[in-house]
Amino acid sequence: MEKAEKDIWGENRNFDENFTEKICTFESDGIKLEGTLTLPKNVKLPPVALLLQGSGPVDRDENVKGSFRKFISNNLKTIAHNLACHGFASFRYDKRGVGNTKEFAKHVGFNDIVQDAKAAIEFLTNIESIDSRNLFVLGHSEGGAVGTILSAENKNIKGFIGIASPITPFDKAVVEQIRHIFKVRGKSEEKVEKLTQAFTGVFNLMREHRNWEQIDPNEVKNIFSKVSIAFKILPAKTVKKAIAKQFRPEWFIESFDYDFHAVASKITCPVLLIFGEKDFQVPFGEGEEFERLLRESGNKDVQLTILLNLNHMLRYNPGIMDPKTSIKSVKDEFDKRVLETITAWLDRYKCTVEKVIEIRGEF
Repeated sequence: MEKAEKDIWGENRNFDENFTEKICTFESDGIKLEGTLTLPKNVKLPPVALLLQGSGPVDRDENVKGSFRKFISNNLKTIAHNLACHGFASFRYDKRGVGNTKEFAKHVGFNDIVQDAKAAIEFLTNIESIDSRNLFVLGHSEGGAVGTILSAENKNIKGFIGIASPITPFDKAVVEQIRHIFKVRGKSEEKVEKLTQAFTGVFNLMREHRNWEQIDPNEVKNIFSKVSIAFKILPAKTVKKAIAKQFRPEWFIESFDYDFHAVASKITCPVLLIFGEKDFQVPFGEGEEFERLLRESGNKDVQLTILLNLNHMLRYNPGIMDPKTSIKSVKDEFDKRVLETITAWLDRYKCTVEKVIEIRGEF
């Protein structure tokens, strides 16, 4: 039996006999955020996973539904429904600036995103239909970085699943992404080097000043004027605004407060790391470094899985690591190997979780 219910976007959301979903709101810094609690049927007090999405103005399902840009992956929805079929509840929510919080879209920094995730955990502790004492965190890309912070700070988290979870500072990672993109597009080594130097220069300004508004627009313009004639003829303030719109300075500047190598070394709970061989945005070498840091810090319960031909969009990508190919692949089916890896790993802890629930049920 299937039934349909309207979600906040006015579309039909399908349910099946394995789970139900409830629309919930919680508060973070006085802002109300809306999300979806997915509950497996016929499971009393199921363990729960907090699902955290990647970067950008994405909703709870990891989709962008703006009028000018549309990007439908349904990554977190797919994961949530699969978890429910294996007896796990989950919670996923819209970011600030998406859905019912559009008025907060302009200045969403990295600290805001971390704070909202912490508020979501607090919200889950007050839900009676789940066993919040058996809480797992699953994050994709940026969500993996946030999950890394949560798992290091909150010792009540039972396990962390990082999918394409970065360990390198975001600014350095973006420069490498730019380098790869322009190489694939056939730009000369000289042109690629000039471009990467320009972006490195802007990020260095952010690190030096730590306040985008205080940076002289001419400094930004001078850096990029060496790359493109277009920037030479534009007013300095226009150049600075263009860079700000593309790279969200508040997000980068606030992320500089986190040494992700040091943060990862503090994680003591079990960890599953999933990386794609064809992911140029967060290369699988990040996963190898992440695993090394965890093991060197004494965490022995670590699993690293690198899936061949998996791209950052969590799709099968047998061709080259081309950005256009990667984006177009979102129309393809979600790679089931990711789901199989997650559920196989969680099944290791399911027996223990069920025993705890059973014992608690006697009181």
